[in-house]
Amino acid sequence: MAQALAEMGGVDIYASDVCLMQMAEVAYEIRDQAQVILGSQDNEPAVGWNYARYLAPLAGNPSMSAAALGRAYTTAFQDSYAVLGLTTTISSLDAGTFREFIPVIDAWTAAVMQADEKDAVRRARRGVQSYSNTDNIDLVDFIRRLNEETRHEGVRGAGDELVSFVLQRMVTSNAVNGSRVAGSNGLAVYLPTGTFNEEYAQLAWARDSSWPAFARWVLGVVAE
Repeated sequence: MAQALAEMGGVDIYASDVCLMQMAEVAYEIRDQAQVILGSQDNEPAVGWNYARYLAPLAGNPSMSAAALGRAYTTAFQDSYAVLGLTTTISSLDAGTFREFIPVIDAWTAAVMQADEKDAVRRARRGVQSYSNTDNIDLVDFIRRLNEETRHEGVRGAGDELVSFVLQRMVTSNAVNGSRVAGSNGLAVYLPTGTFNEEYAQLAWARDSSWPAFARWVLGVVAE
């Protein structure tokens, strides 16, 4: 997908009409081919998108920025499904922030592993917001839960910095319908509780970040 977008010359907005796509791993893969990335952390309703509602703001203002259209899109997405009483998640991400994201999340994983509070991490993982694929969790909800469990100020400080980065710089809009997904903050990430999928290592995110090492550490497994 990243290669195809690059060969097209990139896009202003990339939007996924697919379930479970608003993940750090997916967004990082296409970070250089889009300005704004739109997608759902959870499953999308099967009734499909209301394109007339989504594109109306752009039709009314063709010169609007990609960021503004992304915010308008999330509002239209939420409203169109809320009328039907359906559970949804939708968010828009500033793709440019992923260049600075790796050092921030790496600092957090390093602090957590150095503190060696694996039991606290696992308790936070048990209660975290997850989705139909339970290996996918909301990153911000996980960090907040661990901050409540940890005894280390270094972990709490790194966690606060990471939460601030995601919510204030990366996630430009976020909309949620339904109590089942109330802990959704706009960005999911892979953190399995069973087997670690070693094909994960093929992702650009896995090559450039320490997240695979963290996920293996939580599981107590060694890289193959």
